[in-house]
Amino acid sequence: MVFPSVVQKSSLPQVFSREDCKKIFFVTKNLKHRAILTLTYSAGLRVSEVCKIRINDIDFDRLTITIRQGKGNKDRCLPLAELMKKGLLKYLSAYKPTGFLFYGIAGKKYPYSVRSVQEILSKALKNANIQKPGACVHTLRHSFATHLLENGTNIVKIQQLMGHSSIQTTMIYTRLVNAYYGKVVSPLDSLYRP
Repeated sequence: MVFPSVVQKSSLPQVFSREDCKKIFFVTKNLKHRAILTLTYSAGLRVSEVCKIRINDIDFDRLTITIRQGKGNKDRCLPLAELMKKGLLKYLSAYKPTGFLFYGIAGKKYPYSVRSVQEILSKALKNANIQKPGACVHTLRHSFATHLLENGTNIVKIQQLMGHSSIQTTMIYTRLVNAYYGKVVSPLDSLYRP
């Protein structure tokens, strides 16, 4: 007996617009919370990765972030945005962490919890009046990849930055972005152009 193949549904990821991201960061007044959310977006981090980053994983001179033992126990090196560098230096000066970049309420020896990061984003979404059902911290990661693609970044480079082992995983973002293959103009818009 031959069984039919299972067709897997491929749903598109939820993505924040650039304006949504600005609003999220603006309404997050707590310096530590804003640093967590902006770092997650600026480097396309998984929530578990942002919680486990240690101070010595950030190289402020080379502008890099080293993710150690990410998903699949793989290390990867990511760029540190200039604006993120400024924000992190301000955060380090105010909070003075010693091990983990973002420590939890149990003390500096313990990382910030994934659940607490999710709560920070939930509060920010509410304060920014952004209503995206199903949006979570991983949505910042999806937004990072989508915005890079919109900026014209090569899909293979995005795959490397995201830490995807297969290009197929990264290709989902091409379904969200018109700019990847060139801006698509609706025939309606061209009907009324001089």
